[in-house]
Amino acid sequence: MIIHKWYPNKTQTVATVAGVWAANTENMVASVLNQVYIKSASAPTTYNATLTDKDGIIVRKWDTATQIVNDLTPTPTEGVYTLGINTASADEAFTVMMSFMEGRGA
Repeated sequence: MIIHKWYPNKTQTVATVAGVWAANTENMVASVLNQVYIKSASAPTTYNATLTDKDGIIVRKWDTATQIVNDLTPTPTEGVYTLGINTASADEAFTVMMSFMEGRGA
């Protein structure tokens, strides 16, 4: 699955299998990641999530999140990133969104 260069208010529904889900972004060129939003379908669900860069370095990590992650920290991006959900306490639907501003000087 490829995560496209999403913009605000464009979400995707995904499902964990054995507590895990992951997807890659398109190749980002001089972009800024403005928001990472992850929401589990039910309130008691806990999970860990990571954002990993093209070199396999974890650039963001959310441990023991409960239902919603809404990270608004601007982060310069270059290359392909992987958003992953792991150790989810339930296999269920998650709503995910990554909001990028594209282009040089973004």
